[in-house]
Amino acid sequence: MDGAIDQTFSQGVSVNGSAAADTVHLLAELLENATTFSPKTTQVRVSGRTARDGGSLISVADAGTGIAEEELGQINWQLAHPRLPDTTVGQRMGFFAVAHLAGLALAGLALGLAIGRFFRWEELLIPAFAAAIILNLAAYILSVTPVNIRSTREIASVLPFGAVLAGRLLAGPMLQAAGRLRAANRLARADRPEGTDRPPHAGRLIPITLASAAAAAALCYAAALGYDAAQSPVAANDQALAGWLAGHHLTAGLAKYWHANNTMLDSGGRVQLITVAVRDGKPVFGDPRETDLSWRDPRSHYANFVVTAGRPAGQARLMAQALLTTLGRPARTYRFEEYTVRVWDRNLLESVPR
Repeated sequence: MDGAIDQTFSQGVSVNGSAAADTVHLLAELLENATTFSPKTTQVRVSGRTARDGGSLISVADAGTGIAEEELGQINWQLAHPRLPDTTVGQRMGFFAVAHLAGLALAGLALGLAIGRFFRWEELLIPAFAAAIILNLAAYILSVTPVNIRSTREIASVLPFGAVLAGRLLAGPMLQAAGRLRAANRLARADRPEGTDRPPHAGRLIPITLASAAAAAALCYAAALGYDAAQSPVAANDQALAGWLAGHHLTAGLAKYWHANNTMLDSGGRVQLITVAVRDGKPVFGDPRETDLSWRDPRSHYANFVVTAGRPAGQARLMAQALLTTLGRPARTYRFEEYTVRVWDRNLLESVPR
């Protein structure tokens, strides 16, 4: 921690043993945040006293930029009135999981059929979609794109392609099999002597099972679509941030991949954010494919702020430490909702390593 910490505790201040670990973690986060974003010439004051209700009141005060009284009131109200968890989400998760697994199984079966008959199909649509799925998967596996489970968004097109194949290859045969089964059952009932009970052939259960699986998957997807359509519309990701930046005349800066792209799109191009990442403890420009390379040239472009988001832990803390180490202390620091906006009085493009 950069700044000095002044501690003042009254007699009788104590913490219950069961809450000690969480209290230590909370104080560590508060003190780190206070010393990081306060001028080096100031002190962070930590005090503790016995409260009127018999508990202990611990206060952490710093000389940072602070937040507006109105925003502070909103934060305190949210802490005093936490949002109740939505238990219905957990109840629906199994329903959605079954629907997706059934759809995935049908898509995989259709792809297998398409590959097995790749060179025998007279209809060009089937091999075209099969080739698209195979090429998409191969490019994803052989590239450097896969990082974690969220990277699978790069192959999102595989699912609708598989759905098309499933509809083209499985719907017709399943309907035909169901029709043949009904005809066979009618003949069996007509030929069966009075008073006899003849069980159906086990092989006839296969089309029934496939038809039931397809119907169940269709019903699950229809229910999920209806549920999503009934939800209230929500604002686009980072739309509030885009408006806040534009309103404060902060139009050119740096941010991580998601916030950079979302904010530029939501602002209609009024706010231009260049993607950055953390590598070896230093902020560096992101993937060359993510922004126009000419934007990184300090001779023609200017960027004087950085946007980070999330709690002061994990990736957000690494980014903050990297910024302070490489770029120095910002001239101003703002906090808006979950975002932290640090502003410098110079062009940051001259300091970010290439």
